[in-house]
Amino acid sequence: MKSKFIENLGKNIRLFRQKKGITIEQLAEKTDLSVTHVGNIERGQRVCKVTTLNDIAEALNVDIELFFNPQLCSEKAYDFKLALSNLEKEQENFLARIRKIVKD
Repeated sequence: MKSKFIENLGKNIRLFRQKKGITIEQLAEKTDLSVTHVGNIERGQRVCKVTTLNDIAEALNVDIELFFNPQLCSEKAYDFKLALSNLEKEQENFLARIRKIVKD
């Protein structure tokens, strides 16, 4: 059974990796970990050492504490584009209309 804490930690690592525009392969290379290992960490399927978390944080140029609480970040915790990526086309069109109204 996956720990919710480890699962959330992995999700936060993935969030910051994606925000930085870094692929999982690039992060693996920067941290000298395998792609599989990084993927397992991001999915919460692997518990890693604190030193590994520190290596990941350094590779992403973020404070390690942000993995535990992304709201501490001074910039937005979630990129608007990432949040919209799972929307259906109809929902995207609706939001685009709203943005246009607000902009005008």
